[in-house]
Amino acid sequence: MLAVKFHIIRFAGVPSTMDVCRTMALQGAPEGTTIIADEQSTGRGHDGHKWYSPIGTAVYLSVLLRPSGLTSRDAHAQLTLLGALAICDVVENIAGSCDCHHRAQIKWPNDVMINGLKLAGSLAECSWSGAQIDYAILGIGLNVSTDFSHAPDSLNGRATSLTNAFNIPLGVPYVTDCLLAAVEARYAELYSSDNNFAHDYASLLETVGKKVVISQKGTTVTGVATGVTSTGRLVVATPKSVVEVSYGELSDASPPKL
Repeated sequence: MLAVKFHIIRFAGVPSTMDVCRTMALQGAPEGTTIIADEQSTGRGHDGHKWYSPIGTAVYLSVLLRPSGLTSRDAHAQLTLLGALAICDVVENIAGSCDCHHRAQIKWPNDVMINGLKLAGSLAECSWSGAQIDYAILGIGLNVSTDFSHAPDSLNGRATSLTNAFNIPLGVPYVTDCLLAAVEARYAELYSSDNNFAHDYASLLETVGKKVVISQKGTTVTGVATGVTSTGRLVVATPKSVVEVSYGELSDASPPKL
């Protein structure tokens, strides 16, 4: 197995672990450099959305990766899948340890849900030197014991934490260790020609079978999600054709009208 040697740098608080990790990447930091913060003031998720980051209640981390030999532009999508799957692996392990039946699902492209509520999200950024990845940053926010009673109204009834979902006390350090182990295992799988990313991602994708509205820089794709490609592109049947969507803001997801 390809091992990542994590070099963890902890902060009490930062604007964003992604920003700190990017700065260190540009300074030549080695693969495995991991920025962990107790709190973020301007943490963000997919499409620039602000991530609610109260102190000491969740995992906020960014891992610097320097994937060798990955030249496809689809590598960015693979890393996005990797992050979401690693989170789901953690949820599955916790569920197994407490004999619970909760199962994580993925809302395309990178939100991890439990019982229809958002638990976590992953974010991948890549920098290229020609056709070769220079570095990649995988950021993950995972709610452990987050109290949403004082969260913005936009999160009311939409987000949850591991403690709420499983009704058991869980510490941030323990969940962080579990998450890094899952990231390491999935990263090793990335280099395998027969990796199960696409299969595992598709099996956990709750978006399939629903009517979706995806906003893309001034255009909108509307239709029914019918599947996902090996690189995480959402396959959408629109009234005119079947298209593959590689990015966008999923603003609506509901059962299709029969």
